[in-house]
Amino acid sequence: MYESTSIRLQAHKGDSVNAPENTMAAFRAACDAGYEFIELDPKFTSDGVCVLHHDWTVNRTGRFTSGSTGRTKSGEPLPPDTRVDGLTLIDLKALDFGLWFSEEFRGEAIPTFEEAIPYILSRGVSVKVDNVWERFTPEQQDALFGLVRRIGACHPETGARIGMTCARLENVARVAKELPEAAIHYDGFVDDAALAALDESAAGRELYIWLRFHNEKTAWNPNPPVDAAYAEKVKAHGRLGIWLIDDPDEMPAVREFAPFVVETNGGIRPMKCE
Repeated sequence: MYESTSIRLQAHKGDSVNAPENTMAAFRAACDAGYEFIELDPKFTSDGVCVLHHDWTVNRTGRFTSGSTGRTKSGEPLPPDTRVDGLTLIDLKALDFGLWFSEEFRGEAIPTFEEAIPYILSRGVSVKVDNVWERFTPEQQDALFGLVRRIGACHPETGARIGMTCARLENVARVAKELPEAAIHYDGFVDDAALAALDESAAGRELYIWLRFHNEKTAWNPNPPVDAAYAEKVKAHGRLGIWLIDDPDEMPAVREFAPFVVETNGGIRPMKCE
């Protein structure tokens, strides 16, 4: 396990190495470990409640419990392609989102946005909301922005912020206009034109520009991987973020780019000062 002493670290889906992803257990573990950012994934239920879950379906991490409708055997998997937006909040809260990870987390519930975000911010940890919100319906996007405004994008005591991630440049301008206290994270294609657009639409804002590290975890992404010239160009326009690092052997190369923040599933650990 590699411990970082100088680079800020972002816990992808919470401390998802040591606790079930996108649960309060994972968020508490990340805060306790000393991560400075947590990335998380919003979804909407069929009755319009914003919850935190990575996949569009619940099959990978959700399990029936003895209290689930129509079931008596705890731990049973769900029917194929059971979507988050096909279930009500009550339906989802009756499922177990910890048992898939380990028996230790039996009974872990799916958290709502309003349950998790105030807790994380109160711990002094900033939040990066995944760009999945760009695929929501207009009504869901409006509801999510309303939640951010109601919670408050900047915690009044800790200064921790909610950040909205955008892969589309037009959404950077929308976040800048509608959520003036939120941080902006951009993880779309980066070229000179994109950087010029970011300079204009995110002027004066806390802006993070994310580049992928070349490894098997990011190979699916079509954007070019970080290199020295790319990193220096980005740092002239915003704070450089690099994703996704879990192999300690990759950290020396990552350090050469001098990023502001690095995203990890938990393979890279903060070194807390006692």
